[in-house]
Amino acid sequence: MKKSRLAEPAARHAPAEDRRCVDCGTPGREVVAELPRLSGPARAVYACTVHAARRGARA
Repeated sequence: MKKSRLAEPAARHAPAEDRRCVDCGTPGREVVAELPRLSGPARAVYACTVHAARRGARA
């Protein structure tokens, strides 16, 4: 009887950083907030220049 071989699990990696504007979805360039994570570095929240100005982007 043959032994069944399970597929190797895929390597776990961090998801790519999402740099879209949190308000409109266009490419964001300004960091408007940082959200803490339980493990690892904080997650940056981005906004386009228009929405960053409205939110008061951090320097």
